[in-house]
Amino acid sequence: MNPRFSLFRHTALSGAALLLIFGAPARAAVTTWKGSGTGGDATWNSTTNWSGGSLPTSTDAVDFDRIGVYTAPSATVGIGTGTVAQSGTLRVRYGKSVTLQMADTASLTVANILVVGGGANTASSLLVEGPASGSATASIGRIYMDANTGQRNTVTLSGSNLTVYFTTNYSHFDVNSALIVTNGAKLDATSNLGGQYFIRAGSTGGVYANRMIIRNGSVTGSTIDNTGLFQLSAQGSLAPSAYATSGTMNVYARSGGRFEAEGSGIGAKVFTRIFNGGTLAVGLSDPDTGGRSAAGSLTLNSTVQLDAGSILEFNVFGSGSANADQITIGSTGSLRNVGTGAVLKLSLNGYNLKLGDSWSLFTGNTTAGITGTFDLSQIDTSIWNLSGFNAAGGWTVVSNIPEPTSAAMLLLGGAGFYVALRRRKRRA
Repeated sequence: MNPRFSLFRHTALSGAALLLIFGAPARAAVTTWKGSGTGGDATWNSTTNWSGGSLPTSTDAVDFDRIGVYTAPSATVGIGTGTVAQSGTLRVRYGKSVTLQMADTASLTVANILVVGGGANTASSLLVEGPASGSATASIGRIYMDANTGQRNTVTLSGSNLTVYFTTNYSHFDVNSALIVTNGAKLDATSNLGGQYFIRAGSTGGVYANRMIIRNGSVTGSTIDNTGLFQLSAQGSLAPSAYATSGTMNVYARSGGRFEAEGSGIGAKVFTRIFNGGTLAVGLSDPDTGGRSAAGSLTLNSTVQLDAGSILEFNVFGSGSANADQITIGSTGSLRNVGTGAVLKLSLNGYNLKLGDSWSLFTGNTTAGITGTFDLSQIDTSIWNLSGFNAAGGWTVVSNIPEPTSAAMLLLGGAGFYVALRRRKRRA
């Protein structure tokens, strides 16, 4: 065990114990941000901005806190052109919000990033922001987030001119935490294990506490292991890193985990497995409310394995194919059901079905691309006709709802006849 690290966390994965190690070097100095000007805006490579009067060394830990020397709630810190700023662990704590603005050719190296809260409603955040033009890099050993209660801790990587190198084995998001990759940022794993990301469990009312969200950007690695919420938007992409030992990136949604995806960003060398109790959902929800407002489309050019007891979720928002979620099986894609297959789940989102409404949930190379059977036991067959939910029937679901107008006419007709009959009897 490396004696330089002092903060330990123990967790389990598939029955095997993993020791997660984060925190500041035990024997190194801790440099507290001093700051200057309104809000503490300052430059990393200026000695006047550090309480010790000197720049952090390669073994120093750097703290951004709302306690001690510098108490402002936020800070914008410039990483200057050509600068290689090194420190041990970069820690953002006790409700601090920090933006690192990277200049063209700027480079920042940190052993770990630790973003933690300090109690109720004191969540912290770190934004690493790329330059408007040119390029900048940040090399990070691990990202670790944790909190107590209240607001969510976040690390956001932003900008098409930013590349973040993930240089060791795994990052860990636990207890109200979110990693967001957006605006074209690239997260590229370079460790000998190819990069592993762990999104931990926890949800309330359908809203997941821990999240990894790829809004617009790319992520490489060997494993994304999820019991929380993992979202891949149509502008995001996944691929194995050059160091992934199997040449494949594995995306797992374990029991309670939810993988929401749309677009075609699941790379050809990505293997997706949805475990018993895990969910694959087409389209993205609002991560803060769990709600949906529009249909999504997912294109598969790699293998998705749906274990028995997993959940495959589609949403319907209106009539017509554009108003329902859909999976397109590409020429190299496959959807493989294991055992009794995935439980099919259909949600209507307030839409009132009409007789004959139909949607094809799968298109493309479905004949060769879909294997195994689906578990349809949760579908109400008084509402849905599933006779076409097979390769020959085009994988369609059809509404069984009777037309309200026809039913109403029958009732009204009967009532009119009854009233007329009573009137005739009275005249007699």
